[in-house]
Amino acid sequence: MARWKNTKGNSALLDPEESCLLFIDFGGTVPGLRSDPPTIGPAHCAVLTKAVDLSVPAFLSYMGAEDAAGLHSPLSQLVPEEAQLRRSVVNPCRDDRHWETVSALKRHCLILAGGWPEGSLAQAALDALGEAYDVYVLFDLSNGLLDVHNSPVAARLIQAGVVPMTASQLILEWGDSETLDPPSEE
Repeated sequence: MARWKNTKGNSALLDPEESCLLFIDFGGTVPGLRSDPPTIGPAHCAVLTKAVDLSVPAFLSYMGAEDAAGLHSPLSQLVPEEAQLRRSVVNPCRDDRHWETVSALKRHCLILAGGWPEGSLAQAALDALGEAYDVYVLFDLSNGLLDVHNSPVAARLIQAGVVPMTASQLILEWGDSETLDPPSEE
């Protein structure tokens, strides 16, 4: 739960200190998948830049290339090599090394973007919900199949408890955190 309250007492804003960002399948290839990886645009870089500014851990999860040097993504320039996690299975949460790295941070808000909507993204979101994470998906930074109004994948994620968000919404919520009062010592 959010520990911070803004000047109007709003504790619903995402707390950067409780957040972790996971970009899935931006670069590399998913074996057996014939769709293109999500297109990377300025909003992706804006979210990562804001995450860096606020010390929010950000990871790139990918399949295909044997090492991060083989990852072909502009995002790999913004994420440290140690945070570029190659996985051996479609679902990032089912790769032990990968999941241990994320869960060791002890941050309960997991923000996801990208991925194969009905595969890596949906499975990661559903598994994280099962592990008691608050899961947010940046629908506008994910594949086009995540149209919030017309996608059965989006409907399933929302039904399960995923909170749909946009990149702009996330940046604005985190931007408001810069003016938040620290939690009281009660």
